[in-house]
Amino acid sequence: MRNGGRRTEDGGEERRPIIGVPAALARPTETGYVHQQVGSPYTRALEEAGALTLVLPVTDQPELIREMLTLVDGIVLQGGGDIAPRLYGQEQLPMITHVDEMTDEFELELCRQAVQNDLPILAICRGIQVLNVALGGTLVQDLPTERPGTVPHRQAASRQTPSHRIYVYRGSKLAEILGREEITVNSFHHQAIDELAGGLTVSARSEDDVIEGVEAIDKEFVIGVQFHPEETTRSIPATAELFRRLVETADARRDGRPPESER
Repeated sequence: MRNGGRRTEDGGEERRPIIGVPAALARPTETGYVHQQVGSPYTRALEEAGALTLVLPVTDQPELIREMLTLVDGIVLQGGGDIAPRLYGQEQLPMITHVDEMTDEFELELCRQAVQNDLPILAICRGIQVLNVALGGTLVQDLPTERPGTVPHRQAASRQTPSHRIYVYRGSKLAEILGREEITVNSFHHQAIDELAGGLTVSARSEDDVIEGVEAIDKEFVIGVQFHPEETTRSIPATAELFRRLVETADARRDGRPPESER
């Protein structure tokens, strides 16, 4: 299904798959007003892949998260600020910025519940880190000081511009979706996965060995990438396939049928 619903037997049109994107709390305005926000490139990429986006507001009530997840067919975890190191058992380094622990705890709980519910998940940049921490893994807090390498993981070029190569593992779901084992991607992060969570396997690395992709071992579609495919669906067409396959899987799961790519 793409750019509209399938036709029903009576000639009507079924609804598009609904993909939930958890919001982040923005820093307060001068008047103290706090916004909950989702980046527009995510909603555009999902719309072009044939989905409706439902913004999931930050809450500290697990029962509301459970209700939210009954409304969606899949999840995208968006990029954003650093995760509070105490949530993965570390002391905070001075380089950590833009931490909002309410957003962190909301996303971690939502991610755990979504995995338990077998919802399709695409986790992007901070999202791959949320996925790893939610399942019990840890992070490198600051690559330049803890793991200095040869790759500029926080590029100066525009967000649509690819800046470094990653190598995608043969036989991984990510390689199958992208249709290649090497791709040049954009990069806007200073943190990365350190200890990999149980239940995940690495699917891609950069030239300096930073983890750039993970996927769940026993789930149909739980994929994390350290780059930002929502910014490159037009400049790097292969990255648009991540959103299309997420939406296809979510649509098939809702209807209890195999995705078109598996028929």
